[in-house]
Amino acid sequence: MSQSDPHLLLQSKPLNYALVVAAAAAMVSLTQGRLFSALLTALLIAVLLVLRVKPEWSGQQKWIGLGLMAIIAVVILFALATDLPMSQTWLIVPPLVFAFLLPAKHALIGTLIYVLCALYFLAGSSRIFDTAQLGFILVLCAFIAGAFAYLRDIRQRQLQPLRRTDNLTTAATQEHLVDDLAKEIQRSEREGSELSVIALALDREHLERLAQRDLDNAVIEIGRLLHNNLRLFDSYYLWRSQEFLVVLPHTSSAQAVKIANTIRVKIRRELKIKGESISVSMGVSGLNVGDEPRSLTQRAERALEMTRSKASNRTLLHRDSSDESHDEAGSIEDNEASPSAEGKQENEQ
Repeated sequence: MSQSDPHLLLQSKPLNYALVVAAAAAMVSLTQGRLFSALLTALLIAVLLVLRVKPEWSGQQKWIGLGLMAIIAVVILFALATDLPMSQTWLIVPPLVFAFLLPAKHALIGTLIYVLCALYFLAGSSRIFDTAQLGFILVLCAFIAGAFAYLRDIRQRQLQPLRRTDNLTTAATQEHLVDDLAKEIQRSEREGSELSVIALALDREHLERLAQRDLDNAVIEIGRLLHNNLRLFDSYYLWRSQEFLVVLPHTSSAQAVKIANTIRVKIRRELKIKGESISVSMGVSGLNVGDEPRSLTQRAERALEMTRSKASNRTLLHRDSSDESHDEAGSIEDNEASPSAEGKQENEQ
């Protein structure tokens, strides 16, 4: 969920106000008979709304966004070729949209194709002075937009190794998990201390009912809750789109289960998305002799998947016994955090 600067702006409140103003401008253009401006404004609004669905482009969303941007460019080129009014005003819009919303490589290719087509249609215009002036402005704008996209990608590549936390959830990024966990394992073996890992994920019922934007908001709130409730020497990482991994140094498996249950109950009681309480399930794994980061995280994820397949709002402790004794001894269901459930947890552990 780590996001680039354009994606952060797409999720920001100022863009909400800009969309409202743009929608009002489209309505005014429509009422005044300026159909061309109304159409292009509506297409730009549609592109931004599509990109707000998810922080990053994926699957069908990617092709819808690219298709809408291509339609904007084609409409402007058609208007330029037929010498429609207002076409010259919108001439520099596609290079700016490409540079801002696309990766540098795709932005440069799209801008080059668009500029060549626009210059071809401008060359056929009878207004020689306007053609020369517009051509110069278009080329200059395309050059600036391309330079912006290129420099933005260079900056992101340079900052990526230094960025340890996700911008929205404040969780450490996945790229640092293996190295950090390997250091914690070495420290635990050297000091003879214990180490546990918790895999945390939203329950599947929420994945089926909530929209993607609501799921993203739930993940953000979970990240903030983890930040406020974990100990100073604990660390947590954004592992999947709706999954975190929590590393607990100097913590036994039994202690990790208690910490997991405390966090799980807090999430259930405090987090609400559109009036719906959010629940998570957790898998817990303790450090064994000869463990490496991959084996330790895999056991926690295996426990998480096992408990999510059976019920929701549960914590499951991974054990090396059979699945049946594993579930009876290791799972603690505490939907309402009742005292009897907590007592049962202590007895089982």
